[in-house]
Amino acid sequence: MVPLALLPLLLACSLLAAASPTSDSPSRHHEGHLVGLSPPPAQAQTESRQPRILILGAGVAGIIAARTLSSQGFTNYLLVEAQPEIGGRLKSGQIGGHTVEFGANWIQGLDATTVNPILRLAVKHGLQSVNNDIYGSITTYDDNGLADYSDAIDAADDAFYSIVAGAGAQLDERGPDLSVKVLLAHGKLPPSPLSSPTTKDQDSPIISQWDFEYAQTPSQSSWLATAWNNNLTYNLFGEDNLLSVDQRGFKYFIQAEAATFLQPDQIVYNATVSSVDWSNSSATHDTSSSGSSIASANGMPAASADDMSDASPVTVTLANGTTLAADYVICTFSLGVMQNDDVDWVPRLPDWKREAVAAFTMTTYTKVFVQFAGDERFWFDTEMALYASPTRGRYPIWQSLDVPADHEPQFLPGSRTLFATIVGDNALDISSLSGASEVDVQEDLTEILQDMFPNTTLPDFDILYHDWAADPLFRGSYSNFPPSWDPDLHQNLRSSVGQGRLRWAGEAGSAAWFGFLHGAYADGEAVALELIDCIQRGGVCEDNNVPRPQGPLAPARP
Repeated sequence: MVPLALLPLLLACSLLAAASPTSDSPSRHHEGHLVGLSPPPAQAQTESRQPRILILGAGVAGIIAARTLSSQGFTNYLLVEAQPEIGGRLKSGQIGGHTVEFGANWIQGLDATTVNPILRLAVKHGLQSVNNDIYGSITTYDDNGLADYSDAIDAADDAFYSIVAGAGAQLDERGPDLSVKVLLAHGKLPPSPLSSPTTKDQDSPIISQWDFEYAQTPSQSSWLATAWNNNLTYNLFGEDNLLSVDQRGFKYFIQAEAATFLQPDQIVYNATVSSVDWSNSSATHDTSSSGSSIASANGMPAASADDMSDASPVTVTLANGTTLAADYVICTFSLGVMQNDDVDWVPRLPDWKREAVAAFTMTTYTKVFVQFAGDERFWFDTEMALYASPTRGRYPIWQSLDVPADHEPQFLPGSRTLFATIVGDNALDISSLSGASEVDVQEDLTEILQDMFPNTTLPDFDILYHDWAADPLFRGSYSNFPPSWDPDLHQNLRSSVGQGRLRWAGEAGSAAWFGFLHGAYADGEAVALELIDCIQRGGVCEDNNVPRPQGPLAPARP
């Protein structure tokens, strides 16, 4: 847990951060996007004058967008959530009577000067978390059991920090983005194990430094974006990683925050969106119509006939046929859902938007929990373990949730539970999309554990994991920026369509903090403020997309 002695300091920092221009000023730089807004203080706005707003998704981005609207007096909104609870990709499960986290699990930073907004909420709502020494408490294995490759770990650490430093110089020179593998191979940085690892023991530390964070290999990742993503998180908030062990689930902090402002009639659950019709979004519409005119039908809000008139700028249809009309919509669908066309857009989204969605990567980051029967303790006494497989990325990173009794901190004592992390293409290999089953995963783990502990008779064990890639509500875990990405494409990923009526928010929209919960928080807040500004300037706004980026011309025929 966060030490009790630190709680008053953290709460004081929270209050200072909440009052500071960097945290709540409406005119500030949001993770790489300048939001020049000056909304008035929260004021009582008559319900009859409020536009109708739908927020699609009640994860961190959706809840923070709703809270931001509420704080400025805009309360005529409805959150539409496909799951039976608030949380989005904050998803928990139960194994051996203990709550474990399938999705996000860590809060980055425990710095007293700049508090991560996620930490601020976690402290506010009493979330139980412990400081996880991810890189300092490690036992190393290969396919022959214990193996000491601490020198390779040190070399990988040095290489990673050289990459980050080199990215800073490249940014100063306005040089091009490259993949990490390419820039190392071609001498942009000093040679290191990252450029051409020759043994499995060199590969494993690279995976722990790189793949574990970005869920893809160095060759699949942007050099510049991943470097500032690291710096703007750990340099700003601090290098600690707080692991949630709260048995209410990590999602509890955002559920508790929602309870401070959200009314029961402002959210509907188990409501999957099937289509969004924005064909009327360019029409001038009087947003002074009274209320939301949403009536209850079998427990599900439904739009009235008046709302479904031709004047409705946007109409959302749910999987059960219910239709909801709105003046504005904020979509918090994952990048994976957008890329898989799980929602029908009427008319089809513009080419510039579709190309921007396709330009970024939805990664897969899967945690497989292993709970052992019996009483004998045979696994590692450290918090973490690395396994160097002859096949790169095959269950490389392990964590113990049941450390020895004299270890501080404790995680889930007595749980007899470890979890392995597998990412990227390797995570897709254990997805049902690849034809894999739980039996296959159990067999894989038996083989790996027998390699790690060759002189041990393994006890029976149960496993638990969530198949993120196959989950139609997410289609993956979080976003990553590919090499040579175009900043204009990212602007278009964030941009509204339909003259400001249809907007997107989420971690993928955060140029600085993609992949992080605090990225979802920041982008949810930023998009809500942008919408407020649009409404206050008349309600119909120019979309802020960049003209469609120009691709290369075909070379002249020799």
